[in-house]
Amino acid sequence: MQKKSLVALLLALLLLLAGLTSAIAQTPQTITIQLGAENSSGQNGTATLTDIGGGKTRVDVSITPGAAGVAQPIHIHDGVCSLGSDLKGVKYPLTNVVDGKSTTEVNVTIASLLSTPTAINVHRSAQEVAVYVSCGNIVASAAAATTALPATGAGGGAVESGNPLLGYGAIAAALVVAIAGSILVLRRRANLK
Repeated sequence: MQKKSLVALLLALLLLLAGLTSAIAQTPQTITIQLGAENSSGQNGTATLTDIGGGKTRVDVSITPGAAGVAQPIHIHDGVCSLGSDLKGVKYPLTNVVDGKSTTEVNVTIASLLSTPTAINVHRSAQEVAVYVSCGNIVASAAAATTALPATGAGGGAVESGNPLLGYGAIAAALVVAIAGSILVLRRRANLK
């Protein structure tokens, strides 16, 4: 194999790898937060945070059982869920949970939310905003977990569902190395003849 052909093949493989890496970077990151019932509400659920690009995150909340016809305020707070209520001020208001569902786009990245302890908190109603019915922590250490945390009276935790394409990047890199190594072996054999 000629040197120019080898260089062209390696360049093509690197471009393929760069394209795959770009596709991986554009795939949205998703984090699922387990929301644990508080104050004997029985309202457990999930909040799915999806990076939608442009510095924004979509927050989809599902609570069961939902309070039929009641608008339940929900926020992202500084601090963490705990029985002693270590939540601090509202960082990002979310669309009220109605009939157990809420969807909101917020102007923050998932990475920013994970950079400091934050939590998602659901209130009983606008009239009883001091009564928390469900809470889940958004913390960096929990986001690295691979299985869901159980919902507890102190709120749930974050579980990163991750990016299914990330494994393909490692596979593509390994393929490039393997192909380049094979080409070098074949070239050496050709030179020995």
